Amino acid sequence: MPEFELTASPSPEDFAIIQDALSAFNTEDVDASERKPSSSAIPTAR
Repeated sequence: MPEFELTASPSPEDFAIIQDALSAFNTEDVDASERKPSSSAIPTAR
C-alpha cells in the first residue's frame, strides 16, 4: 500500500498536483468552469 503524509502546508508542487486533480474531477463531474488560474491560489508560509 502506498504511504502518504498529511500536512497543513503542502509544497507548491504538491498543491499544484492537488489543484489539477480537483479541477479535472470537477470538470468531469459538473462540466468546465470559468475559473482562471491564479498564482495567488498557492498558499504561502505564514
